[in-house]
Amino acid sequence: MVRNDIQARGNGAPSELTDPIRCVDIRLEVRGMKTLYDSFRDYVAVATLDGENKYQAGGFGPQDAWKGITFQSFPQVLNLQLKRYEFGAQRGVVTKVRVTYTFGALLVRL
Repeated sequence: MVRNDIQARGNGAPSELTDPIRCVDIRLEVRGMKTLYDSFRDYVAVATLDGENKYQAGGFGPQDAWKGITFQSFPQVLNLQLKRYEFGAQRGVVTKVRVTYTFGALLVRL
């Protein structure tokens, strides 16, 4: 199960925990990543909500917070999609991301 979490950092503002998600489409970034593990670490990295991007905590006003994804358990089969194509908004063209990517001993050229 997966949960999207936001933890407020101060002034008694409540944290927000979504209901667990049982079926997940995990789309992993490949550009700038060398391994599947790097892509997965990037996917679960915690984002800081501060400055103009503060968490809106209702009556508590804007709050500094952390936002991330928590995996509580994995299914027996985990389906991962690699983001192998990017849309270039300036030219309006879809291009293939060309990288060399490893998964354990397996070397894949995308």
